[in-house]
Amino acid sequence: TIRPNISFPDHALKWAKIIFHDPLALDDDARELVADAGKAFFKAAVAALENNADDFKAFSAAVKEATGVKGKGLFMPLRVALSGESGGPEMARLLPLLTKARAQQRLHACAE
Repeated sequence: TIRPNISFPDHALKWAKIIFHDPLALDDDARELVADAGKAFFKAAVAALENNADDFKAFSAAVKEATGVKGKGLFMPLRVALSGESGGPEMARLLPLLTKARAQQRLHACAE
């Protein structure tokens, strides 16, 4: 999942921390994306995750349906909330590694 994003050993450590450790640190740009998406967006994401924790495509489709947000406005806030990064591995491969509980906790944190 993360191999294409690793050039040096410290890159592997970075992604291991992103996947397996909490709390997730968000930089200023990430916090701005979260704030722009709004609490209602992340509350809808928490609800959508309930039945779609292992399928990012279904999860993002459920968030899109609930919020009416699409494209970059949909995917970037989800990526940042779940990984803390604006780029990286495919979310379809990353989401199952996070576990449902960790993904819920991160989305809840963004809703607050």
